[in-house]
Amino acid sequence: MRVLIWHVHGSWMTSFVSGPDEYLLPVLPDRGPDGRGRAQTWTWPASAREVNPKQLAEDRPDVVVLQRPHEIELLRQWTGLRAGQDVPAVYVEHNTPAGPAAATEHPVAGRSDIPVVHVTAFNALMWDCG
Repeated sequence: MRVLIWHVHGSWMTSFVSGPDEYLLPVLPDRGPDGRGRAQTWTWPASAREVNPKQLAEDRPDVVVLQRPHEIELLRQWTGLRAGQDVPAVYVEHNTPAGPAAATEHPVAGRSDIPVVHVTAFNALMWDCG
């Protein structure tokens, strides 16, 4: 399975890309936040491979793992795919809400096509996910 995922949290990603699938990691020339590609400080398996946006459009992912709200739009811009509609998607939430606890609506709250998975029970309790 080809899993599209942006390199956002290095330690967590190191464990994630050690799974049995192929991991497509967007890379941009500046290696900025939206295109870091492979880790420079951790050892990742060869199955975690860098793809630029053009390659990503040609090598369609089987599933997308979202971690930041704007990745939904990046997916659409780079591939023409709609998260949760044209390609299965899941949103992994690493962070606590920036606003009032338990009253801050999650960016994908109310979307039945993109489930939210929290990395901690505390986050699950504090986010309003609809």
